[in-house]
Amino acid sequence: MVITQGQYTAEEFIQKKIELLKDEVEPFFAVDLEDVCNKHIRWITSMPRVKPHYAVKCNDDVNVIKLLAYLGAGFDCASKGEMKKVMDLGVSADRIIYANPCKQSSYIRYAEECGVETMTFDNEQELLKIKQIYPSAKLVLRLVTDDSNAVCRFSMKFGADMKTACRLIEKAKDIDMEIVGVSFHCGSGQMTSKAFVDAIQNARTIMNYGNKLGFTMNLLDIGGGYPGNTGTEDYFAEIAAAVNQAIDNHFPDDGSVRIIAEPGRYYVASAYSLATNVIASRDMIDNETGDEKYMYYINDGVYGSFNCVLYDHYVPEPCLLAKNESNEKFTSSIWGPTCDGLDCIQTSIKMPKLVIGDWILWKNMGAYTISAAVQFNGLPYGKPIYFMSKQFWDTIKEAYQPPRRKSQYDAQLMRLNSTDCSNEIEDDMLPWILEDPIEETPVGDHHDDDDNDNDETQEESESDGASSQMSNGPTGQREYKQPDTDAYDPKMYQDLPVPLEVKDLFKYIDKYQPRDIVLETKLKPFIPEYVPAIGDIDAFLKVPRPDGKVDNLGLIVLDEPSSKQSDPHVLSLKMRYTSKQSISSTLPTNIRTVANADKNPKAIDEWITNISKLQKAKTTDTVQYRKPMPNIDDLMQEWPTQFEDLLKETSVPSADIDTDLTTYTDIACALLDIPVYESRIQSLHALFSLYLGFKNSEHFKAMMDVSAPSFRRGGNNTEADHMIID
Repeated sequence: MVITQGQYTAEEFIQKKIELLKDEVEPFFAVDLEDVCNKHIRWITSMPRVKPHYAVKCNDDVNVIKLLAYLGAGFDCASKGEMKKVMDLGVSADRIIYANPCKQSSYIRYAEECGVETMTFDNEQELLKIKQIYPSAKLVLRLVTDDSNAVCRFSMKFGADMKTACRLIEKAKDIDMEIVGVSFHCGSGQMTSKAFVDAIQNARTIMNYGNKLGFTMNLLDIGGGYPGNTGTEDYFAEIAAAVNQAIDNHFPDDGSVRIIAEPGRYYVASAYSLATNVIASRDMIDNETGDEKYMYYINDGVYGSFNCVLYDHYVPEPCLLAKNESNEKFTSSIWGPTCDGLDCIQTSIKMPKLVIGDWILWKNMGAYTISAAVQFNGLPYGKPIYFMSKQFWDTIKEAYQPPRRKSQYDAQLMRLNSTDCSNEIEDDMLPWILEDPIEETPVGDHHDDDDNDNDETQEESESDGASSQMSNGPTGQREYKQPDTDAYDPKMYQDLPVPLEVKDLFKYIDKYQPRDIVLETKLKPFIPEYVPAIGDIDAFLKVPRPDGKVDNLGLIVLDEPSSKQSDPHVLSLKMRYTSKQSISSTLPTNIRTVANADKNPKAIDEWITNISKLQKAKTTDTVQYRKPMPNIDDLMQEWPTQFEDLLKETSVPSADIDTDLTTYTDIACALLDIPVYESRIQSLHALFSLYLGFKNSEHFKAMMDVSAPSFRRGGNNTEADHMIID
């Protein structure tokens, strides 16, 4: 915030700011808060019966919201984020209307939690949704309007016609929902006052119908759409006169109906002026006329502050800050800094020739600009810088009583509660946290000391060749403090033989204010050494034995802080099974016994369950052949027909053949296509695996049951586990 000593126009302030920027060329807004205050004064004097509720969606700048809250305005919020932003500044819920006919369910719950009761609707589904979520809400029925002459039309999306409005009132009566009033919006940038007059008349008709059905219709919201650009003051006066006349005709001033409005662009449009810098240019020749034409690229565009070109149908007019000696103008176009071809601000305009580094001023840039801006391509958009003359702010402070401090506010509440006169609290008493809505930070030569009696003041005096500093003591008495003798004294260096430009730097030494930088300290948790354990993780740190002996907790002694302890016998069996070495010498074998087993069936069931889990956890033994061996499934396939016929004529050698065991093994493996190597162990393993495959195969069992010619089962019990090959 910049508090200036005198009156400055936005152009003068921007010129001064540019002089201080030096090499910095980022875009910035000059925000004239005097203009916002003047707009508020004009509103309450032009339409005294209509209380403004600022439309936050138009420009959600927190400093503008803070100032309007200080001035006593209400707020039109359309989402949870807008309600939170306003209420975080201390604005009470009764100064907010949730003016969005189509609301997200979670946002309705948030409004209920925050105490925002008043909200709009325009259809039956919305009515039923609010009934389910927030049945005690105070509803405002939004009507459709004739917004054909508006810049941005809303009736194509929102609002109920007269017939539908009557039906919605009847439905609200049936489901016991409270409708307190009617609202409408004649469109943003409405160009005729007749739209407001007709809408007010329709609102009176619907409110009469609601009163007839038993509702207390005590709120009229006449919406937004009021002009705010420089030069539209006469048109606003025309609308205000028409609105006042319509209100007096249909809503007599008897206190039965509270009237509000939702101005947005009216407050902020002319208060914001944008300064942009020419960062690049292109010289071109018109192919048809042969004239020179130019393309200029500036450091803000339609993705940033100029999004109003796309969304608000606004045509901004550039104003050159640098004086141009030539009056010649050329056909030019102005483009934003992004890589998108859509980023065009002016397609064709006559203007003097510019050079890189020139500044361009854009006025009336406060409405629907920064509220929808994004940093596409990582490029910044205009940053607001606020300014106001001290004389004007002092006048505003006198006209609008500043809010009480918290102690005074609490004291008044205690007094009123003790006398049971809570209705004596002023409706416009502002929250104490808004006591200082403006931070006075002087810039450049426009410095003005704060004349608050509670602030510290400094005086210099000469006494015995030394200077002293006077300030307020802890008890409020004036006391003197001896300054630091090692402090910088400019008199000691004023005669140094240095160039003038170096000597000019000395003045910044006094202006330097050191900053206390608090280094952030991050706590790192203590990570103990890894201790192997079984079961749940022990969240407690292990306390060592007081005698210093090592207890090997978790290594030799099982550390299992679990409510369901492991069975040591089952654990021993599991360790024996998983160990590849003999551990019988280190772990004694204990056979678990259960005393009074007939009275403790639970222990037996638990043992059976544990052993069953242990058996299921065992993996199947596998053999890794060192030499290539065929797959058992391949060996079980049928022999060729010629070999089958040969077996019918020639029998397979029996065990009575006169040969040694090794040769007989080779013959048997050869007949079954099992390769034989120097060691027959792997071949025999494959042979017996093939035997088990035949034995367990349901197909071959069926063949043996019908006495297949080549195979038959043994007939006695002793040969039940054998397969005899004839």
